[in-house]
Amino acid sequence: MANFSIREEQFMSTKINKSFLIAAILYLTNIAIQNYNLGKIVDVFTDEGVYLYSAKLLIQGLIPFKDFFLAQPPFLLYIVGAIQLITGYNMELFRFLYTLWVFSAIFPIFFIVRYFTKDNLAATLSILFFSTFSELVQWDMHSFAYRQASLPFLAFSILLIVIKRSKILAGLLLGLFAISLISNIFIALSLIISLLLSQYLIEKKKISQIITEFSPFVLAFSLISTLTYLGMLLIPHGYDNLIGYQLQRPFLPFAIRIEWVKLYTLNYNWPILIFGLLGSLFINKKIGLFGLFNIFSLLTIIFLGRSYYPHYLTILAVGLSVSCGILISYLNKIIITKVISASFIILIIYQTSYAYLKTQLIDERVPGFFSMVTRLTRTPQPLFTFEPIYGLYAKKDLTFHYNVADMRYFRVTGKNLKEKDYFRIIQNSNSILIEPFASSYLNQEVLNYIKINFKKIYDDGTNSIYAKI
Repeated sequence: MANFSIREEQFMSTKINKSFLIAAILYLTNIAIQNYNLGKIVDVFTDEGVYLYSAKLLIQGLIPFKDFFLAQPPFLLYIVGAIQLITGYNMELFRFLYTLWVFSAIFPIFFIVRYFTKDNLAATLSILFFSTFSELVQWDMHSFAYRQASLPFLAFSILLIVIKRSKILAGLLLGLFAISLISNIFIALSLIISLLLSQYLIEKKKISQIITEFSPFVLAFSLISTLTYLGMLLIPHGYDNLIGYQLQRPFLPFAIRIEWVKLYTLNYNWPILIFGLLGSLFINKKIGLFGLFNIFSLLTIIFLGRSYYPHYLTILAVGLSVSCGILISYLNKIIITKVISASFIILIIYQTSYAYLKTQLIDERVPGFFSMVTRLTRTPQPLFTFEPIYGLYAKKDLTFHYNVADMRYFRVTGKNLKEKDYFRIIQNSNSILIEPFASSYLNQEVLNYIKINFKKIYDDGTNSIYAKI
C-alpha cells in the first residue's frame, strides 16, 4: 500500500509538472507575440501616456488630486512609477516588464479550469480564448492600462477561492484589484455576491456556515478597499477627481451601448463572449460562481456607469475564459471528441481574430511617432504637449500645470483651459508640440502668440514642434 501511495503521488506530481509546463509555454508565447513590435509601435490614442506621466509625478513627490488631476486611484501608479525610475524611464524595458505582469493572469486561469475539469486541453483552450480576446490584447496588454494591469489580482484571488486556500490573501488580492480602478469596485462586489449566492443557492449551505467560512475573505477585502478609498477622499480634491469627474461624463444612452456591443465588440470578440456566456448558463456546484459572476459583471459594465466604451468589457476576460474552458470540457464529454472540439475552436478563432490581431500586433508600425520623438530629444525642456507619451519617450519634463498629465479631461467634460492659463503655461515652456489634439483646443490668439515667440523647427503637415526664441 505504501508503494502504491508513493507511485500515485509521483504520478500526480508528473501531471502537475506537465500542466505547469503547458501553462508556461502559453505564457511565453503570448509574451513573444506582444513584444514582437517592441520599440516599433506606440498607440498615442490610448491613455498610456496619461497614466505613466502621472506615475512619474507621484515618484517626484507630488500628491495626487491635490497637486495634479488624476481620475483614478494612484495605487498601481506608485508601483509603475517606481519601476520607471529603476529602469531609467526606458519605455521599451518598462513595456516588456508590464507584459510579463499582465499575462501572469494566464496561470490562474489555466489552473482554475484544470481544477474543475482535470483536462489540460480544456485549460489550454481557455487560454486561447483569453489570448485572442481582441479588445483585451490588441493595444493595452503592451500599452499600460488600468484594467489589464489589475487583471492578475482578480485572477489569483479567484484561484485562491476555488482551491480553498488562504481566504485572507484572496480577500487582500481582491481588495488590491478594487483599489486599482474605480469601476473595479463593482466587479469585485459582483464576485463577492456571486460567491455567496452560489454557496447558498447551489451549494445549499446554511447562512451561518457561509458567514463562518467566508468572513475572513470579505473582511480582508473590505478593510483594504474601504480604508484606501476613504484615505483618497480625504485628500484635497479627491472627491472631485475620483467621483465628480465620473459624474461629469456625458450619459451614453443604453440603446447606443447595446449597438456598440453589436457593432464593435461582437465583430472580433464573439467567440469568447458567446462561449463564455453559454458556459455561464451551465450553473452547477462547480461553476455556479463563474456563471453568476460573468452575468452580473456584464450587466454592471454595460448599464451601471454613465459612460461605456467597448474596452470596458476587457475586465470580463478572466471569468469568461474560465467559463469557455469548462464549457469545452463539458461538450467533450457529451457530444464530440477532444480533437474535433479543439479543431473547431481553433478554426473559429482563426477566422474571427487572426487577420485583425496580426495587423495590430505584428504588421503595424508607427515610424512617424519615433521620428517626432527623435526631434523632441533635441529640444529644450520643459515641453508643453497635450500627449504626455511624447515627453516620456523623449525623456523630457512637461511644463507643469494642474492637468499636465491628463489634458483628456477636457475632451471628456467638454471644458477647456482659460486663455490666460494657456498664456501662462506657454510662457513657462521652452518647447511646444502641437498635434491634432492640441490644435483642436488652442485658439487663434494662443497660436499667434506661439508663432511670435517660438520658432517652428519641424512640421509634417499634421504635427509641429516649436522652440522658444
